[in-house]
Amino acid sequence: MSESTAFSFNIPTSRTQGFTLVELVTVILLLGILAVSFSARWQSGTGINEYAVRDNLLQALRNMQFQAMMDTSLSRPYQINFTSSAYAPALNLDGTGMDYTDPGYSTTDADELTVMGISLNTGGLSSIGFNALGQPIDAAGDSICASGCELAVTSTGSLSLCVESQGFVHKGACE
Repeated sequence: MSESTAFSFNIPTSRTQGFTLVELVTVILLLGILAVSFSARWQSGTGINEYAVRDNLLQALRNMQFQAMMDTSLSRPYQINFTSSAYAPALNLDGTGMDYTDPGYSTTDADELTVMGISLNTGGLSSIGFNALGQPIDAAGDSICASGCELAVTSTGSLSLCVESQGFVHKGACE
């Protein structure tokens, strides 16, 4: 093949790098839409507090259940007491010196949920206790939650937790 019949390719000697103006404007526009969408929700705390309270209550129930399963004597009242605006472990009535003010025992103050605009719907339960097997019981020691006890944390929306009859405590509605 002679030099005159060789193929020639036009290879640009200088190459532009970077983003086009359309790409930059599109990304900035999308970020602006996301910022406006989420800023109102994060600034007001609406919804976020519900998740925090629900998760705190879930942890408190599981902690009491664990404590009841670890104490073979069951000389202490392992239960959580409810009102529409607060929840807390049962008072230590046996004089054993159990400290429920420890951070491991999640509680709410009497007005804490009200200030956040949250109410607690317990389906008529004033307390949930746990036996040595981790199953839910009432203050008299009788089994409760035969078809599941559903607790709802409500504000602008509603989030549920469920305590099943065998003791499984989980997020979501009872099935």
